[in-house]
Amino acid sequence: MMRYFLLALFILAIPSLAFAQNLPPVADAGDNRDVYTGETVILLGSATDPDGDLIVGWSWRAADVPAGADWAFAYTDTSTPYFTANTPGDYLLSLMVLDSRGATSAPDYAVIHAVTNLPPVAIATADKTEGPAPLTVQFDGSQSYDPEGQPIVMYLWEFGDGSAPSFAATPPPHTYVIPGTYNVVILTVTDEQGANGSDTIVITVTEPVAYSWSDFLQPIDPPDANRVSKSVFKAGSTVPVKFRLTGASAGITDLVAMLLYAKVSDGIVGTDLEAVSTAAATTGNLFRYDSASGQYIFNWSTKGLTPGSYRLSANLGDGVSRTVTISLK
Repeated sequence: MMRYFLLALFILAIPSLAFAQNLPPVADAGDNRDVYTGETVILLGSATDPDGDLIVGWSWRAADVPAGADWAFAYTDTSTPYFTANTPGDYLLSLMVLDSRGATSAPDYAVIHAVTNLPPVAIATADKTEGPAPLTVQFDGSQSYDPEGQPIVMYLWEFGDGSAPSFAATPPPHTYVIPGTYNVVILTVTDEQGANGSDTIVITVTEPVAYSWSDFLQPIDPPDANRVSKSVFKAGSTVPVKFRLTGASAGITDLVAMLLYAKVSDGIVGTDLEAVSTAAATTGNLFRYDSASGQYIFNWSTKGLTPGSYRLSANLGDGVSRTVTISLK
């Protein structure tokens, strides 16, 4: 009798088991996000089901978008639709999902906040903006910044004189050798949006100023009217080449002056070559300033040179020819 009673109870329970309530799934539209206008936004939807049922349907809708927004919502029946945020403002998007037994979730919302990317601010500075040729200028763009705190990812300096551009925040010193007015532009580009800003510096290069000088000093004897000296030095020896700035130029101690020499054969002057110093030179063929004597000095090495006449040229960078011809024996 007990067996029949238990069987009856089981049979009565079958309908309630078969038709147990299907709990709805839970949709997750993803995190709220800040983006820049023009970005393609991919939403990352997900869902869970308390009964373990499969999620078989996805439905995204736009609950609210910026007024006048020009946009299109693509693949809204998948977990990862996308759109391009062409208009600044808030995009309120909802997600609902469907499980395999027909239950629908409540909507879940994500807010995509789109803002317009602000361009970086370019700040170009120079240690000098005018002077006589040759004018060497140190530029600096390292103070440039992005108002949103993004890094500056590219610098472009155009020097206005046809020379190659520089892509460094602080480029190497640049020398203008021809008088004129130059517009120097620094362009900066930042972030994936490609926004850029620019700043301009005007560089004015005037005609070279002729330096006052003493002419070549001893041990080179004063030259005649044809710039030929009577001085004769031993080939292979060191010849001290000296001069002093005078008059208004007397206080200049940082002059960039170079020494060149050329062989003279049968009255014909050969190609100018950079002089080589034996000692106490600055760099290359540059004269050094001796504060004790107030003179510019270059200890010219004649090692390897053959006897004959040689024209020495002191280039002070002002376009004035300063030469003397001496002899080696």
